[in-house]
Amino acid sequence: MDTLLTATDDDALMRVNYWYRTAPAVALSDVTAFDTTAKTVNHSRDTQPQKLIGTNGPDDLTGGTGNDTISGLGANDLLDGQAGNDTIRGGDGADSIEGGVGDDYILAGAGGDHVDAGRDNDTVAGESGNDSLLGGAGHDVLHGGDGKDTLNGEQNNDTIYGGAAADSQYGGGGRDSLVGEDGNDTLRGEGGDDFLFGGNGLDILDGGRGRDVMVGGDGGDIFVLSTADGQSRIKGFEHDSDSFIVSGVSHYYQLDFDGSDISVNGDVIAVVVGFDTSELTSGDFIFVN
Repeated sequence: MDTLLTATDDDALMRVNYWYRTAPAVALSDVTAFDTTAKTVNHSRDTQPQKLIGTNGPDDLTGGTGNDTISGLGANDLLDGQAGNDTIRGGDGADSIEGGVGDDYILAGAGGDHVDAGRDNDTVAGESGNDSLLGGAGHDVLHGGDGKDTLNGEQNNDTIYGGAAADSQYGGGGRDSLVGEDGNDTLRGEGGDDFLFGGNGLDILDGGRGRDVMVGGDGGDIFVLSTADGQSRIKGFEHDSDSFIVSGVSHYYQLDFDGSDISVNGDVIAVVVGFDTSELTSGDFIFVN
């Protein structure tokens, strides 16, 4: 038996709260509205896979513990996958999306979206707009897409791609890979042994704590070093365009150069692969406390 939900032209909101613990006698697996201004659908106690489709208005759609498919369509939507391996599409508008527990696949869509992928191993694409993407716990893959995006892998071993424009990337804990791609990007590996690749543009690369590998790519890049962060390996250094920011020391004369190594008090803070560091001058460094 099918259940049909309709709304009149005077309805500003369709609200459905349909909860059950086991398989229902009447399946409400598909809830769809096309002409209403907005819709709220909550399946948070639902154990069956759901297909929730919003409207061109600001919708509030919540999945259950199954592997749900949620589409916001137009306007600024609130989409929550809850538990399960969900597929969530924000569509147009500045959406707020939560993946919840499970291996989720999230397409934020157009607009400045905020995505919190939640626990487990998620794949998130910001697509167009200036997005904020959080990976959460798990081994996540984040794609910024077009726009000036902020991407944070948070916990575990994450892979982050910035896309076009000037993006800010944060690896968090774990062995992360950060790829700036196009634009003037800022890449911060934070904890763990990370790999950072700036790509095209004037990028800032800061490996953070751990034994990191940093590759600037095309453009004049800045490599951030610290006496507190451990040893970094820098590849593809271009003396005529790249430079360093160093914290933990105040003056150029406190640095020692030996072959490819840059040292402070006998501790190697960077290995500049394939480059003779004795060619560096004070003009190649900025010192910060």
